[in-house]
Amino acid sequence: DDEAAQLVRRISAVHGALAALDRPDLRASWEQALGSLVDRTGLHGLVAGRATRLLLDGGVLPSDGVAVRLAAVLSVGEDRPRAAAWIEGFLSGSGMVLLHDEALLRLLDGWLRGVPGEAFRDLLPLLRRTFATFEPSERRQVGERVRRLDADRPGGTAVGDHDEDGTVDPERAAPVLAAVARLLGLAEASGD
Repeated sequence: DDEAAQLVRRISAVHGALAALDRPDLRASWEQALGSLVDRTGLHGLVAGRATRLLLDGGVLPSDGVAVRLAAVLSVGEDRPRAAAWIEGFLSGSGMVLLHDEALLRLLDGWLRGVPGEAFRDLLPLLRRTFATFEPSERRQVGERVRRLDADRPGGTAVGDHDEDGTVDPERAAPVLAAVARLLGLAEASGD
């Protein structure tokens, strides 16, 4: 994990330096190198996620291509810690992509909803670290977008457990809402 984090820092530094040089020939070679990383099997999720985000931001990978890769990394057969590392690499530093691409937000939301309780508790520190890199306004906006996704679901209810009649049971929903607030870093801000 430490070596992958160091490699991501180096990749980001090279990417920034090439952007400052404004040399299309070097940029094209760099984007080709990043492109060879994104689909490499066995590559640490942090590196693959970061390479994918740089290619998306550079307009090399279209949003639907990223959605396909995100869906693959979040699939049932994928290792959850690798998936969380991929998300960290992809989202670190900015959550704007989640505000502008609802398909990616839905994929991430669906994956988080499907992670069993024990595994979610294990992944929570990594996910919290990822979301902590967002600006407070980004975290708030992502939370609002997720809330709107909930309203669009059949029954139009918020996140949480439901009784048989479809109403939310506040007692059962409270731990889930508290975990999401911690994940988004809202618990400290609201005093909850």
